[in-house]
Amino acid sequence: MCALLFFSCHQRTKNGKALLRLMPVQTPHGWAYRITLNEQPLFYQEYIPAVSGYHSFRSKEDAMRTGSLVMHKLRYGLTPTVNLHELDSLRVLP
Repeated sequence: MCALLFFSCHQRTKNGKALLRLMPVQTPHGWAYRITLNEQPLFYQEYIPAVSGYHSFRSKEDAMRTGSLVMHKLRYGLTPTVNLHELDSLRVLP
């Protein structure tokens, strides 16, 4: 999957730039985020990653902070994983 993501993140639009977009999504249990690449779905994260169990993001801001971190990693060619330390720093842990 990482190889596919690496390849996908380097696709270019007509003007030579990849268009990554982050959007909040309200769910029945809280919030999620969606990341698209050139208008195509790339990630949909409904639950807080790296946390045991299924915990939705409590607020739109929590989802967006986490999604922004993932987008930052994608832009710089890093693996788009999120760990507990990062979630704690973002104040997103349940």
